[in-house]
Amino acid sequence: MTTMFVLPVLKQGSTAYYDSIVGVIPCKVEAISSEYPENLRPSSSQKVCATVTRTTGAFKKGTQLTGWGLDFFPRESLRRRRYASYIYPYQVQA
Repeated sequence: MTTMFVLPVLKQGSTAYYDSIVGVIPCKVEAISSEYPENLRPSSSQKVCATVTRTTGAFKKGTQLTGWGLDFFPRESLRRRRYASYIYPYQVQA
């Protein structure tokens, strides 16, 4: 018996986190562009534009963020444990 596991998808209009050195920053994805739109794996060939949704440290609400597909991930991909947080696999839809 096989079990299907559906990966969370980072796409335009979805809520996400930005992976920064001070921790994860909540944001909303505004646009995603990619050199290879058929490739769903997160990579540096994808450009993501997002808006911060909550003030966290130096990141103020409404600030525009731009980064690679590797810098942003869907909120469903974050797993918090007792002493650490883990980012589980996800897909990026351009």
